[in-house]
Amino acid sequence: MSSQPTAESLAAGEHSPAASMIAIARRQQLQDFWFHKITMLFSLVVLFALIGIIASLIIKAVPTFQKFGLGFVWRIEWDIVNEEFGALISIFGTLASATIALLIAVPLSFGIALFLTENCPVWLRRPLGTAVELLGIRTACLAVHLRPNARDWITVWRGHERYRYSGSRADSGFHDFALHRCRDA
Repeated sequence: MSSQPTAESLAAGEHSPAASMIAIARRQQLQDFWFHKITMLFSLVVLFALIGIIASLIIKAVPTFQKFGLGFVWRIEWDIVNEEFGALISIFGTLASATIALLIAVPLSFGIALFLTENCPVWLRRPLGTAVELLGIRTACLAVHLRPNARDWITVWRGHERYRYSGSRADSGFHDFALHRCRDA
């Protein structure tokens, strides 16, 4: 069937603007249907992956909680010799580094966004926007590799006594940590 209307098709009304609009609407409706189904599929894949990660974490954590109890989450001890372990320093370090990252990133990103949309010359918006995006990607990659170990600098207050973790990386790649009681000067 040719795309050019013939005398017979024009007489039959097949190439009228209304018929053309109906054909476009049907095609778009079909595209919307498949887009919705594919998007739903990918969102379910992400949901099931998240459920799998959570289930895996729970299954892998059961032996730890059986051995050390629920107090493992709130304890700060990390004594390899006596096999006493706690996760508070790691949890605190994760929350502290995430908070610091947000305190830096949110105002900076709003400032860049305001500059790019309000003050930046039109000819510079696209290249500068692309450079900022690439810089953000590179910074995220570096942050994963260069982030400091929380146990090296975090001081945890426990009652009236302060405890500090200090650690060093051994040649084997494992961390060797010691809990030191800080002396108030």
